[in-house]
Amino acid sequence: MKKFCAGMFLVLLILSLQACSSEAYERKVTEKEVPPPVLQAFAKAYPNAEVRGYAEEQEGSKKIYEISFTHEGKSIDVAYASSGELVEVEETIEAVNLPQAVHDAITNKYKAAEIKVAEKVTKGEHMAYEVKVDVKENGALKRYELVFDPEGKLLKQESETDEE
Repeated sequence: MKKFCAGMFLVLLILSLQACSSEAYERKVTEKEVPPPVLQAFAKAYPNAEVRGYAEEQEGSKKIYEISFTHEGKSIDVAYASSGELVEVEETIEAVNLPQAVHDAITNKYKAAEIKVAEKVTKGEHMAYEVKVDVKENGALKRYELVFDPEGKLLKQESETDEE
């Protein structure tokens, strides 16, 4: 019986590890590892950008390349398919530049929330706002990542742990 249980545990462990390895991952890469069509599309769109770094992500069967940079004083991350097609733009913005509907939604949900980071995210025709807020709950400080549409509708909420 002990051998059977140990064998089942091993099988479950292997299956769990395989499931984890199929999820999206991100790894830092060098400029040389980024496909030329991505670099060309980026250089055309942001000719005076100061690149901070490159990353590669696996999303399903597609590789996505992310470039983090500063352009005209703004911190921006762009994601491209390996063909050079723009997939997503994340631009850090000042909290005061969030739509009023987003401000109102945050205030309604968390009375004394402190906005730590605000980003405007554009994916194709769709725009959203990602906001990280610190909130005091039961005497403890908790950080949430909230995603809103431009009309202030909450699309996603995640609690962040200290390890993230």
